[in-house]
Amino acid sequence: DTGLKLRVETTLVQIPVAVTDSVNRFVLGLQKEDFHLLEDGVEQKVAHFSGEDAPLSVGLVFDESGSMDEKVRTSQVAVAQFLKTLNADDEAFLVEFSDRAKVTVGFTSHAEEINNALKQSQPTGQTAMLDAIDVALREMKKAKNSRKAIVIVSDGGDNHSHYTAAEIESLVREADVQIYA
Repeated sequence: DTGLKLRVETTLVQIPVAVTDSVNRFVLGLQKEDFHLLEDGVEQKVAHFSGEDAPLSVGLVFDESGSMDEKVRTSQVAVAQFLKTLNADDEAFLVEFSDRAKVTVGFTSHAEEINNALKQSQPTGQTAMLDAIDVALREMKKAKNSRKAIVIVSDGGDNHSHYTAAEIESLVREADVQIYA
């Protein structure tokens, strides 16, 4: 014991926020003046405001059912383009589905792992999309980032899941995850 003591006081607190509209789309372009911060009913000064991107954890849910046969190459290119937009601190995983859903690539910051897995796609079978969303929500629990999104790449509706739409809707409401299809 050196007898040294460290004491720190701060009046600056970081408060990350995400603003969405009534249909859960992110609201962009907000400025410092658009926010009022109250503590115990007393307005506090916003000392610093930044609209910078926080790291993202994203789950890609990729349809490999038979109906995707003619669309799978275009979908693979779209995923590859999307992965190019990710930053170094972002992470992604891949769930592939047809009759069944499975995590093919767990969380990674290496887009080529996901692209390489998708090159093996052989479209066949039916569409268990709701089951795939369930698998993705479970995998998302391992996310290291607070911003989370699931992107579904599919050509249509579900015709082979064990889960019902109501069950998945309930799970989605409980999860702090944006879902895009």
